[in-house]
Amino acid sequence: MGEGIQRVTRQLVLILAVLLDAYRRNEELHGYAIMKLTHLSGPSTYRNLDRLEDAKLVEVRWEDLPPGADRPRRVYYRLNPAGGAAARAIVAERRPDLLEAPPRLAPAPRPGLSTLFTAVRSRAEGAR
Repeated sequence: MGEGIQRVTRQLVLILAVLLDAYRRNEELHGYAIMKLTHLSGPSTYRNLDRLEDAKLVEVRWEDLPPGADRPRRVYYRLNPAGGAAARAIVAERRPDLLEAPPRLAPAPRPGLSTLFTAVRSRAEGAR
């Protein structure tokens, strides 16, 4: 198990599975994306990310935003090699199904012309 991780919770396993999937794709994820992928609350997500940071299993990077940006900076998380090994071991032990199919967000459906025509027709019928 990862050094410094005293307790492995269901929430931690979900976060590790998502981070492991990103690690395999050589990507980093911001906290909000992790929260959405795992369907966990903000406090649960960030508390577990802090635990992983304290255990030195993740690299943390603050986003650089141009001056005048209209949103706060994001914090990005990426497993380091030790974190990748620990995550693989923990997820394999607790939830091997997540090694093959980690939580992923499905892309939002893009409305086509039929959706547009239906909306226009509904508005037209409502105006009568």
